[in-house]
Amino acid sequence: MPNMPSGRSRTVRKNKGPTFVGDTIHVEAEVTESRASSSDPRRGLVRTRNRIVNQKGETVIIYTPLRLMVGRELLASHREAGAF
Repeated sequence: MPNMPSGRSRTVRKNKGPTFVGDTIHVEAEVTESRASSSDPRRGLVRTRNRIVNQKGETVIIYTPLRLMVGRELLASHREAGAF
C-alpha cells in the first residue's frame, strides 16, 4: 500500500483521559515535520501530532509518531511497474 509506515517509529504519548466501551473516537492529525531519509532519499520521515478525541469533544490521548514513509519517486516507480 502506498505511504504505509514501516514498523519503525518513535512515539511520544500523553494519556489525557480514559476511553470506554461504546465511545466514539476520532483522530485529528497535523504534520509537524517531514524530511528525506539520510540513508535512503527515496523514503522520508514524517512526524505527526495526533490527537484522539471522544464523542464529548474531550482529548483522551495525544501522540507524536515519527514514521518512515515511501517517497514520491519510489511510489511513482512502483506505480509504473504495476505494483500499486
